[in-house]
Amino acid sequence: MADKEFANGIIVKTVDTKYGQIIKLSINKDSILNNPYNERGWVNIDLKTAKSGKMYAEINNYNPNGNSNSSASQSDSTKTTSSDNLVEFGEMEAPTTESLIDEEEIPF
Repeated sequence: MADKEFANGIIVKTVDTKYGQIIKLSINKDSILNNPYNERGWVNIDLKTAKSGKMYAEINNYNPNGNSNSSASQSDSTKTTSSDNLVEFGEMEAPTTESLIDEEEIPF
């Protein structure tokens, strides 16, 4: 079994409420970019529970083809990260209800 690789820049906490459990994620925008990504540019992260009951985030390097093309196997000199695809929350336009709901699909 491969060694566990913990995700950089993510803190996982759980809070039990009378309505059920809430999983809280804290993500550091600078550290999250240091995680290994696959050939499509995705970082796959599994949220798991340790034997102690504490939750943690682990990098999922599974590749169904068996080859290792993720950036984790590349040397640091060839690893590139870019924030060109990141959008600051203040820049995002909130979706309207018209764009989210097709009125013909409402059953009443």
